[in-house]
Amino acid sequence: MENTPWSLTRITALLSRRGFAVDSLAAGPSERPDVARVTVVVDSARQPITQIAAQLDNLYDVRAAVPLDPALAVRRELILMKVAAEGETAHARIGEVLRLFHASTEQVGAAEIVVQAVGTASELASLLALLAEFGVREVVRSGAVALEGCAPVPEPFAVARGRLERSGV
Repeated sequence: MENTPWSLTRITALLSRRGFAVDSLAAGPSERPDVARVTVVVDSARQPITQIAAQLDNLYDVRAAVPLDPALAVRRELILMKVAAEGETAHARIGEVLRLFHASTEQVGAAEIVVQAVGTASELASLLALLAEFGVREVVRSGAVALEGCAPVPEPFAVARGRLERSGV
């Protein structure tokens, strides 16, 4: 969409006016200063994605509304949590959980820790469930952001644990 103050308002007004139930909406700058990217997540079982994309494409501010295939798209969310943590034992146990999810401790207080994690909605739900035993005091989530996935790596290469390896060598 155009990176103007009113563009996001027009998009949200259209979604609301048409009665589309939005699960998540995230907007921010893109690689071009005049273009912003908006990620809208809706339940495709309740609403046809092609209809939503067609409606958005009719807006003057929208450059292109592109439905992403959930199987191919890379989709992530940011979560910040304030977790109760009194004593060294609690800090150590919370640290173990955070390592499992590649999450980080952003601030440490006398009785609580501020935690940051990035992942899929299900990964973040699992992290929240594991931290619930300590007492999750506050939670804020960014909403999902997504990109179309990359084209597959051609043979004889294969991706293994985040690095490109040549197979059969």
